[in-house]
Amino acid sequence: MKLKTLKDLYRDELRDVYDAENQIVKALPKMIKAVSSPELEKALQEHLDKTKGHRKRLDHVFKSMGETPKRKTCEGLKGLLEEGKELK
Repeated sequence: MKLKTLKDLYRDELRDVYDAENQIVKALPKMIKAVSSPELEKALQEHLDKTKGHRKRLDHVFKSMGETPKRKTCEGLKGLLEEGKELK
């Protein structure tokens, strides 16, 4: 998609961040199950709760713009999560 205006850029970046938050929401429960430290489990659960809040706020931002929330793959986070799978 060619970005012609600042609004296009803003929307594009929001979609990237929205995807990142969704990737995190999907990945954290798996991480929580895999840890053996109660402290780390608690920290990851808190992070999951905050991330769900971030995603909800992004839903509101999209709606305030008259947009439907859409995702654009966040390649950076996708790569980090793929690397994390190698640690199993």
